[in-house]
Amino acid sequence: AWCEGVIKALKKYAAFANLSAYDEASGKGLLRHIVVKRAGNEFIVILVINGNKIPQINYFVQLLEECLKQPFSLFINVNKRQDNVILGEQFTKVCGTGFIRDEFKGITYTCGPQSFIQVNEYVKGRLYCKAVELATAPLGENQGLNVIDAYCGAGLLTALLANKSERVTGIEIVPEAIESAKKLAIENEIKNVNFICAPCEEVLPEVIGSAGRENSVLVLDPPRKGLDRKIVEAILKSRPRRIVYISCSPQSLARDVGLIGGTLKYDDKNIVKAEYSAVYENSIPKLPNGYTVKYLRGFDMFAQCKGVETICELQLEE
Repeated sequence: AWCEGVIKALKKYAAFANLSAYDEASGKGLLRHIVVKRAGNEFIVILVINGNKIPQINYFVQLLEECLKQPFSLFINVNKRQDNVILGEQFTKVCGTGFIRDEFKGITYTCGPQSFIQVNEYVKGRLYCKAVELATAPLGENQGLNVIDAYCGAGLLTALLANKSERVTGIEIVPEAIESAKKLAIENEIKNVNFICAPCEEVLPEVIGSAGRENSVLVLDPPRKGLDRKIVEAILKSRPRRIVYISCSPQSLARDVGLIGGTLKYDDKNIVKAEYSAVYENSIPKLPNGYTVKYLRGFDMFAQCKGVETICELQLEE
């Protein structure tokens, strides 16, 4: 497999260039991470370093050419932070075009080094199709769904949602990802989509308010840590009719569903259980804040690992 080849190439390069491995406890060592993104037959490889430069990088380019045998771009990313955040803000392109292009379900898309893409192509297809199916299902007698795709990244899921909705708004804080999403919409002639580059918690209430809460569907695909407190508070203030939550961490998903539903609450800086009386409708519990869990399913995105991707659908029953 290509990933095994990249790992062997990195080990050979590290030994050749005498690279030291980063140690979180001491904060010392040069080589922190290697990140590889793949779409179709193209790759983006990112070496994350705890320094300003890395020696003998052309040798690593040669090794990648030998093992990948496909077009690739190589970036050096500088991350001197004393925490477990993977990528820093500074990227330097060593070789390649700097992006990868592919086609998925009729949508042509482009991704750069900072754009998020799912790692498993087959499961990604099943996951995204189910997310679109749940998000675009009719809401009672209401017509003209307005879908808000929070954490929209490079806009691939946003585009799929736009094909079955009246209007879609993508929200993302990373400028590069928003630019990629806008280009995707133009290249695929998608006109019923709008992208906003801003923190989700700042714009979400206004976006749902202008879209109309009764017709609003919120799609969430946050990082592993889940939703920030401000996001949860923005959701509770906006109260969209339907929420489709895509999660790569069952632990943060359970916490966030509890906070949105009202079985958990913030007590100063802590999260505690809320006092409530369970209400059941057809054996399905209606959560205190009015939401009901309509759908919950795991997807084996990370084969042979303990992690799992999950889709959860919440619907407001008022």
